Amino acid sequence: MNTTSTPSSNSNPYAAPQGDLSEQRAPDEAELAGRGRRFAAAIIDAIIMVALAVVPIIVFFGGWTDYQVAAAAGSYMLTLGSTVFGFVVYLLVNGYFLARDGQSIGKKLLGTKIVRTDGSKADFTRIVIRRLLPVNALNLIPMAGPLLSVVDALFIFRASKKCIHDDIADTVVIRIS
Repeated sequence: MNTTSTPSSNSNPYAAPQGDLSEQRAPDEAELAGRGRRFAAAIIDAIIMVALAVVPIIVFFGGWTDYQVAAAAGSYMLTLGSTVFGFVVYLLVNGYFLARDGQSIGKKLLGTKIVRTDGSKADFTRIVIRRLLPVNALNLIPMAGPLLSVVDALFIFRASKKCIHDDIADTVVIRIS
């Protein structure tokens, strides 16, 4: 009788565990939102802001041309006032959703939300002070501000899918639906 049989992998307590490891995610690990979803959410938010903030500013000045003339005349106070007004309107429209769910209206419509990089909830202060304010403050720098905002947005093409404002705030945008 032969007593030297080969043990099966199931009976060997020292064998490596067997399992399918393809595309498995921990229950608390969420999928990053795609660039397209983030872009579309930003477009939706921008359309809302144009309707609620930019249009009233233009109407107040009697038209886009008059606004541009006033802005080009070097009125830094006009630029500052417009930026502050836009920021306040954004917070009035999205503040409740940002505080409660980490979502703007655009993110809500497209099933994405802002969370900390560890997956925990991003609080309202972090979102506003570290994520939104730096980008809005950059826009106040004549000529360079809008360019810096574009550079910030282009960072989404990194492997991490994070913009600079995500790095500053230690946040990511995840897909929830």
